[in-house]
Amino acid sequence: MLIAEKLDLMAGLVRLIGECDKEAVEVGLQCLMELIGCDPSASSSTSLSARKVRTDMARAGIVPTLTLVLERDAEELLMPAGERAMRAMEAMAECAEGRAAICAESKRCVEAVLGKMMKVRNEGKLAAVALLWSLCCAGCGDRRAREAVAGSKGAMAKILMVMQGIAHLW
Repeated sequence: MLIAEKLDLMAGLVRLIGECDKEAVEVGLQCLMELIGCDPSASSSTSLSARKVRTDMARAGIVPTLTLVLERDAEELLMPAGERAMRAMEAMAECAEGRAAICAESKRCVEAVLGKMMKVRNEGKLAAVALLWSLCCAGCGDRRAREAVAGSKGAMAKILMVMQGIAHLW
C-alpha cells in the first residue's frame, strides 16, 4: 500500500486511466482495482487501507475519469475495461468522498452507468445495479441521483431486465 500513499502516483494513475490508449486504460484500471480493494480474490475490500485509498482516489479525481471510461464506445476499450470501471465506481460509492463526487455529476454518471450496464458481463451488471441502488436508496439515497435515474429514458426497463437476467447470482 505504500504506493497508494503517494499522491503524485494517484494523480498519475487517474491520468493513465483517462488516456486514449486501450492498454494504458486497462493497466491503469487493473492497478486501481488492486489499490481500492476490488480484487475478488482478496478480502481487503473493506480494510482500513482500502477505504483510505478510495478516499484519496476520490480527491484525486477518479470519479470523472471512470465516468469517461464508461462513456466510451466498446471499440475504444479492451473488453474488461467497462466492467472494471463499473466495479471501481461501485467501490468509490462506498466512501463519502466518492459518493459525493458521483452525486455532484449524478446525471452524467448515471447515464454512463445505464449506457454501459447492458454491455458488460454479469459481474459488471451486478456492480451497476448495486451502484444505482446505493446512490438512490441506501441511507435515504441522494435526490440528484434519483432524479437522474428517473429522468433517463428507459432506465427502469434496463434495471429490471438486468435484475431478471442476473437474479440467479444473488
